[in-house]
Amino acid sequence: KTQLDPNDFLLEEDVLVDTNVSESKVEVYNIDKEHSESNNILVVDDDPETLVSLFLSLKHCNLSNKVIIAKTAEAGIEQLKERNFCLVISDYRLPGMDGISFLSYIKEKYPKTTRILITAYPNSVLKEEASTKASVKFFIEKPWVSKDLTKIMQQIEEINIKNI
Repeated sequence: KTQLDPNDFLLEEDVLVDTNVSESKVEVYNIDKEHSESNNILVVDDDPETLVSLFLSLKHCNLSNKVIIAKTAEAGIEQLKERNFCLVISDYRLPGMDGISFLSYIKEKYPKTTRILITAYPNSVLKEEASTKASVKFFIEKPWVSKDLTKIMQQIEEINIKNI
C-alpha cells in the first residue's frame, strides 16, 4: 500500500479535500460555462481504500485538477453546491442514494459535467441503466488498472477539447 501524508488532506465534515494538488486553471474538460469554469474532480465512494487508490491513480494521470473526495452521494451533492466540477466519478453502491441516482441528479443540475460510474459488479443491464438515466459514457471496473484510467481520462480530454 502507498502511504499518504495526512498533511496532504483537509477534512471537511465527511469530505476529504486534497490540498496538495496544483490550483492551476487549465481547462481540459467540457466545463459548464454557466456554472463557472473549474477543473475540480469529485470522487464519491464509501470505501476509504478505493478512495485513496482512485485518488493516487488520478494523480498518476498527471492532471492539474484538484481532487475532492466524498463518502456519500449526499456529501457529494453538498460539494456540488459549494464548488464547480468538470468531472464526477461515483461508485454504484453507496449508502443512501445509489451512484446512478446521484449521477442522474448531476445530469439534471450540471449537464455538462462529465460523469463516470465505477463498480465492482459490472454488467450490461447496469451499464445500460447508467447510460440511459445518467448519460454515463465511461465506466471503471473495480479493480482497475491505472493505465486504463489514464486512457479513459485521455479520451474524455480529447472529446471535450473537440467540443470547446
